[in-house]
Amino acid sequence: MPELRATINLPADDTVAAFEARDKLRPTVHWTEMWQADHARAFTVAKVANLDLLATIRQSLDKVMRDGGTLEQWKAGLIPELKKAGWWGMVENEALTGTTDPVYVGGRRLRTIYDTNLRISRAAGRWKRIQEMKDVRPYLMYVSIGDNRTRPLHRRWGGNDPAFPFRIILPVDHPAWAVFYPPNDWGCRCTVRQLSQADMDRLGYRVTTDDQLVRMGWMTADGQVGGRLRTFWRKGADKPEAVPVGIGPGFAYNPGAFGMQAVAEKATRSLEDMAPLDPKAARAVLSDLVKSDAFLETLAEPGGVFPVMVLDDAARTALGAKNHVVVLSSDSYAKQLGQTARSAGHPDLTVADYRKLPMVGAEPDHILRDRGNHVVIWKDDDGLLRATVKVTANGDAMYLQSYRRGAWKDLARELEAGNRVGGKADAAADYARALERLAERRAGSKTGDPVAQASSALETLDASVRRKTARVAMQKLMAAAKADPVATQAALDRFIASDRFAAVVEQLGQAPALALADDIRRLIGAPTNIAQVTSDGLAAIGADLLLAGSVADEPEHVLRDGEQTILVRNVGGRIMMVRLQPGPSLLQIIALRVLQAEELSSLLETFMPW
Repeated sequence: MPELRATINLPADDTVAAFEARDKLRPTVHWTEMWQADHARAFTVAKVANLDLLATIRQSLDKVMRDGGTLEQWKAGLIPELKKAGWWGMVENEALTGTTDPVYVGGRRLRTIYDTNLRISRAAGRWKRIQEMKDVRPYLMYVSIGDNRTRPLHRRWGGNDPAFPFRIILPVDHPAWAVFYPPNDWGCRCTVRQLSQADMDRLGYRVTTDDQLVRMGWMTADGQVGGRLRTFWRKGADKPEAVPVGIGPGFAYNPGAFGMQAVAEKATRSLEDMAPLDPKAARAVLSDLVKSDAFLETLAEPGGVFPVMVLDDAARTALGAKNHVVVLSSDSYAKQLGQTARSAGHPDLTVADYRKLPMVGAEPDHILRDRGNHVVIWKDDDGLLRATVKVTANGDAMYLQSYRRGAWKDLARELEAGNRVGGKADAAADYARALERLAERRAGSKTGDPVAQASSALETLDASVRRKTARVAMQKLMAAAKADPVATQAALDRFIASDRFAAVVEQLGQAPALALADDIRRLIGAPTNIAQVTSDGLAAIGADLLLAGSVADEPEHVLRDGEQTILVRNVGGRIMMVRLQPGPSLLQIIALRVLQAEELSSLLETFMPW
């Protein structure tokens, strides 16, 4: 069961309306007694036979949907009522449970109740909105998270299975959505994205064909929706149910998936109300929000907006805003990731960096004026994070326009220019620190230290770089990598994390990204110990490029595939693979991705070590 950590302040409209429609109370002993679409018309909790107790649980969920609150807050309010009724811990009371068997009621059961009821109500609420928008957005795309908690078939349906190089995209009114619309099992985090024809054309998507639906298991060869079926016996039923493979029993129906945007809008309003009274509590709720699935789900939808910062009164005043909450739109997020034709973005930032935004707003080190907007600077372990915030003309709203890694030299210049209007850091100390860093780099370039020289050379690479300058930087990097590959990789990682890296790749078609130790270079017969990434490679690899150095530092496997080299290492619990292609005088990173355990086994069986 995925943790919904703060599934938050839900909108008092379609979701609540869908929940209100389930106003009939139906006591059940086993969860299969009320089947599929019955859940859209009535409310039940398995092993609750007492109507008063069932009403208490329903009222508590109704309050969460109307007023907002986290799972923990809901439990804190409900558990005393359950204990008073005797439905907590080990319960042996047939009048309460409807069975003579002992029933254990604890936190896990409450999480299931919370998760399932909220997801069903969201699903029903969103289907209404999809129907309203289908004239302008006539397609739905199945979206799966794609991590190791995602069910294999759900991963495949969402386009995350390399063996099936397509994803499910069908018209809104296609009959398959009556069966396969997510959620498709207990704790399923899958959703859909509604697309216009312009979206389809821009992204190069195509409607899934019948043959592909058959391969995916959504349809039989003779055109019957449901595909491959298995039988499931419901308790008390006189015949088995036919359940499509990949869907949990009881989930093969369409409640619709609730538009997470309404969740975020309600959350923003609730945070705005909470911030003046208890900013610390508001930030705690926001921190949970950006760690939840709702964050990425909302920003994956066209027109999505999600709260990312809660500013205190001092910061709000410095920005000239009337409100406290800064929001991020899905359009801006797509630009940040480099997913639009208009912007290379900052794909170097990870989801973890975006989840630091509440801290950026809570403890801004510096607030700077920047051509009509404001920049919020925050120091983390990796350097500076720089968030540009636009305040509307009337001061009623704040939007995050860009977010990237910052450079100390830029901070020094802005502090020197007197652009600072707020912040909690010691400006004089940070100015001195910035100057000290610049001095160290300049000194290093004069001392003959190859790593310092390479770092200095990387500082010269930007969008206007010339090929001669890039060649000089490469020569210095190769010398540095021979002397100290670890320090050279650290310099490269800082370059990759800067806003200049993508611009250099776009300008030159490639840029240095990986330093190999000399023993690895000699082992694989590479012409150089600096590997570069091309623009196509960067587009395919994205933010994971920052993991290349960790893989190459101490690879657990070095495999040979013809002229290519495969480096493999477990990095933070993920099996990462880097594939290198040598040329006459260069070395390119052509792939970097996560491997499943079975893929690693296949690689080790197929390819010999160097």
